[in-house]
Amino acid sequence: MTLLSPNESADPRLSYFCRPHTSTTQRPILFMHGVGMGMLPYLLWLWSIPKDVGVLAIEILPVSSRICPPLQTTKELVDGIDAIIMQQAYTDFVFAGHSFGTLLASPLLKRPDIAARINSIVLIDPVSLLLHLPAVAYNFTRRRPRWGNEWEIWLVATDPMVAHTLARRFRWQDFILWTPQLQGKRTTVVVGGEDCVTDPSAVASYVYFGDLNYTRHDKLEWATTPERWTGRGELELMYLDGMDHGQAFLSVKHMPQIGNVVLAYTHLKGTMESRQADAAKEEELNQI
Repeated sequence: MTLLSPNESADPRLSYFCRPHTSTTQRPILFMHGVGMGMLPYLLWLWSIPKDVGVLAIEILPVSSRICPPLQTTKELVDGIDAIIMQQAYTDFVFAGHSFGTLLASPLLKRPDIAARINSIVLIDPVSLLLHLPAVAYNFTRRRPRWGNEWEIWLVATDPMVAHTLARRFRWQDFILWTPQLQGKRTTVVVGGEDCVTDPSAVASYVYFGDLNYTRHDKLEWATTPERWTGRGELELMYLDGMDHGQAFLSVKHMPQIGNVVLAYTHLKGTMESRQADAAKEEELNQI
């Protein structure tokens, strides 16, 4: 597909697929994929997006099981993504990232010129949240696989370019994401309850409560978040009970839910209720 493209990327080290944005009532989508096979696992979901909504899907080849040059530095990577965004004239868009793709949220938000163009954020199976904890690094690079899902992760992680990227080109300080960075933007974090890469309970608690003081009973409350999701909260959790890492994109039930979240954020007339406003309302109710 890349060979047949008539246009040249603004950054020679980054290829991308782009569908023109023609909608006058919705904003376009910037999508960053996860480790594995590039865009292939996401095709069904991408095809489900309305044809008038623009989609800019940038390929990170070193984590796509390709023989290619090493991953560039974080600054070079962000500069390249920015150049592509400018090339497509995206001035107001939704950022959606899956797994490894969520790592790009933090460095993009640290650039004021780029952050100003990001209206809303969807983080699916995020490895960027609580990246300083050992779960992601251990599960992806050190765990001895026993079950089928663990063998799948192991096979991906031992790909030569993926292994080199994670061992030699990855600076977690650049990619770790904290919830205060998300303030002022509608954000939904989609977490699989049986994620074998992250610590799903810790991530869900951090998003839902703002800390890691959770119990097993909290999972029952988190499991109701897909039905309670509104799209108006500044930071919302969508906890997919029983889902493993990446399974949501293969689920007849959950793939449309993710699609609805992203599409809700694309609407130009969307409103946001901030966490500060929610806290004030809760305080008022407590005083009554």
